[in-house]
Amino acid sequence: MEHPLKNIEGYNVILASNSPRRKELLGQLGISFTTRILNDIDESFPADMPADNVAEYISKKKADAYRQCMADNELIITADTIVVSNNKILGKPVDADDAHNMLRELSGHAHQVITGVTITTTQFSKSFSSVTDVNFAELSDEEIDYYIENYKVMDKPETFSGTAEKMGMTVTAVDLSEDMLAVASEKASELENRVRQGAVLRARDINMVCLNARDKEVTRVKTATTLRVDFAISSNELAAPGNREVYMVIKSPDGYLLTSESMPTFEFQGMKMGYTASREVDYQNEDVDVSIYYRGSGFTEGQYKIEIYTDGNLIGSGSVSMR
Repeated sequence: MEHPLKNIEGYNVILASNSPRRKELLGQLGISFTTRILNDIDESFPADMPADNVAEYISKKKADAYRQCMADNELIITADTIVVSNNKILGKPVDADDAHNMLRELSGHAHQVITGVTITTTQFSKSFSSVTDVNFAELSDEEIDYYIENYKVMDKPETFSGTAEKMGMTVTAVDLSEDMLAVASEKASELENRVRQGAVLRARDINMVCLNARDKEVTRVKTATTLRVDFAISSNELAAPGNREVYMVIKSPDGYLLTSESMPTFEFQGMKMGYTASREVDYQNEDVDVSIYYRGSGFTEGQYKIEIYTDGNLIGSGSVSMR
């Protein structure tokens, strides 16, 4: 069977774009190419033009600009991508507030991502468009603000369609809809994971105090019958409020887990993990001080390692030297 790209043999393929995704797609097709960029190309379009025609129209304008300086053995690929919501083209956000408003408009709704492509030689030109329908998950204002702050939307020169790519909503592409959807899903998952990581609680200021049988603080660990671990869980607006079981793990200076006779466990990264003690904490997105107690005996001098877990995550760790 003849290779479907055999008809471009003999041409030097030029990609008129610095888009990493467009480069990746051509590479996946096994096409050897170089890039060439012309600055200051007019990308305007008639105000009354239907939104679904704009990307292809601009790709043709780009091709016309390159045609003036191309050799007979060159094939140039030009493209443009737009995001359309409610028949309105979303352009580059002018500031963070504008970016927030755009993402709020997309949140929880379907929109279209349209890529127009023109393939040009000195004797031939072919244009087409690829349309991807995107269902945008519902995002809270906190998630939107987190994205804008951490992914530097305003630092990028591309249009908001490029920003949508980083949000996991689309990619620039030729007519490879399956590839587009696969990458969109991958990027969406990547964003979801990053937002989830941002919602992980953090424990700080971890300290351990020795108590005697009368619950009075003592300076010598050998005289203690109880170890009290104090720490603070930091405020986090991305985290879901509510009650949480918080687990404490203490390892003795010789590396053994301090635990009760029942040897309780909790699940961490798909495995059962032993812990020292736990307690329920009512977390309401504000700093909260927590103390967890472990009663035992035979404590020895040295360095104790402490780890704090909740929601299946390690949220803090530290070590304390006890005399």
